[in-house]
Amino acid sequence: MNRALTAAPLLVALLFASCMEAGGGGAVHHPPPVIKRGASTPLELELSAVNSHGSMSRRMTLITCHYRLADSTNFISMPMTPSDVDARHLVARCSLPPFPGHAQGFVDYYFDFQFDGPHFNQYHSPEDPIRVPLE
Repeated sequence: MNRALTAAPLLVALLFASCMEAGGGGAVHHPPPVIKRGASTPLELELSAVNSHGSMSRRMTLITCHYRLADSTNFISMPMTPSDVDARHLVARCSLPPFPGHAQGFVDYYFDFQFDGPHFNQYHSPEDPIRVPLE
C-alpha cells in the first residue's frame, strides 16, 4: 500500500510532463453574435503551441477560413493573414465578404491549418461548422 501511495505523485508528474511536450497547443475563436448583410465581417483565430521555439508563422501555415451561406452545399475558401504575437502565440485574420441584402438564414464557417509540416488541424469542420445568424 505504501508503494502505491508513493508512486502516485510520480505517475501524476510523468503524465503532466507528457502533456507539455512541444507541439501541443490550442485554438481560440470568438464568433460574432451576428453577421450583418452588406458589411464585411472580420474574423480572428488565435493559435498557440506549448514549448514553441521560433516563429509561430513558420510552424502554423496554410491557415484558411472556409465559409458558406447555410443553404449552400459548397464552402468558399479564403486564406487568412497570420501575425506572430510571440514565440507561442499567433493571430490569423480574415474578413468575410459582404453578403447580399436578400441573403437569409445563417453563415457557416470553419478553419483549418497545418502545424509543423504535414500535421493538418481543423477548428470545427464542414460537418460541424460555426453557425452565425445573418441580420
